[in-house]
Amino acid sequence: EDGAATIRYAGLKPLAASAPAWLFLDAALNPAMVQVIKPGAEIVTIEARRNARIVQITDSALSKTRLADNANFLSSRLAEFAERLKASNPNGAVIGQKDFLELAKANGHFADLPDGHWLALRGLNSMESAEWLLQIGRNEPPVWAGERSARCWFAGHPDLKFGTAKRESAWLTAKDGAPVEGGAVTSFADARCQAILEGMREQESLQAMDRLRLVHSAKPKTIYLLSNLPLPGIRPDVLTTLDKLLLPGRLAEVMLRDKAITGARLMAGRPPDLY
Repeated sequence: EDGAATIRYAGLKPLAASAPAWLFLDAALNPAMVQVIKPGAEIVTIEARRNARIVQITDSALSKTRLADNANFLSSRLAEFAERLKASNPNGAVIGQKDFLELAKANGHFADLPDGHWLALRGLNSMESAEWLLQIGRNEPPVWAGERSARCWFAGHPDLKFGTAKRESAWLTAKDGAPVEGGAVTSFADARCQAILEGMREQESLQAMDRLRLVHSAKPKTIYLLSNLPLPGIRPDVLTTLDKLLLPGRLAEVMLRDKAITGARLMAGRPPDLY
């Protein structure tokens, strides 16, 4: 790196403390990792019911690249949708990619809403009283990052395979509907690489939803999942598309500026940069 040879070593250190029994408690627990730390550990799954109404899009991953490009006033479209939600219930929150949120807030978007970003959600309680959540995109590491992590954890497994990533169509199923194709999603044929990926991607999305503390909520809260990734244990109440939720880009920008959409002549005169 930087013109110099670099040698890296990854190894597992034994747990520093000793005890007759161990308890690992984690909503995103990876059984394969636990077996590396404590071989033979018994895994018990406890299902929790989330009190939520879930609206999910099927037609876009809302990737980091797409959000950064901001084509067709994408950030304005998302911000205008948030303003519409706030008009009927100001008690909401937003979670998304860090760079996107920082730029959007610098432009005055998502004002007065608690927010959070991927990889900084564990233990976040600032949204527990929110009644709706706008969850923008998802955390998806590159293929090499997932394989690198798997190499660190399972280096002693001779059957660990790399280069098994593939792209296949994923299907989303609403509670009362037929499966709908949601676009291509990355997966690994190697089970350990796949578990690492799901820990960073699917489990991070579930962690975002659970910032609203849905298990203990007395009434259903609404989650807008703006990503076409199927999540384990989640069957959306409504499947829709991004364009059905959001206004077209220029109209969204007009609404943010003027709080109203007027006739063509007035729009041509008021925001000449748009029309």
